[in-house]
Amino acid sequence: MTIYVIKTMTKCEAADKYWCEFGHERNVGFYTNFQDAYSAVHNNIGDLWETIYNYAMIEEVEEGLYGSAGMRTWWFKYNQETGTYDEIPIPEFCKNKFGFIMG
Repeated sequence: MTIYVIKTMTKCEAADKYWCEFGHERNVGFYTNFQDAYSAVHNNIGDLWETIYNYAMIEEVEEGLYGSAGMRTWWFKYNQETGTYDEIPIPEFCKNKFGFIMG
């Protein structure tokens, strides 16, 4: 089984060569259907933003232990003008990393 887990973060920065700094972060939920997860994030369903979570990510996670987090992630930044999250390219310092939700 595959699930799509949603994480919200107050910031998204490189802390050093090996670590990403997300500030305050929450794993807010998951869906078994990618389109449902994408819609929930993009449309800010349930007010994911909560006035502080400027970034969100969806991570594909396969059933299993350790290393079950997939290499596929989708990244978003909150747009205050539209009240939605816009998809953004994966941050450069996060490339070649996975297991943001279950590491």
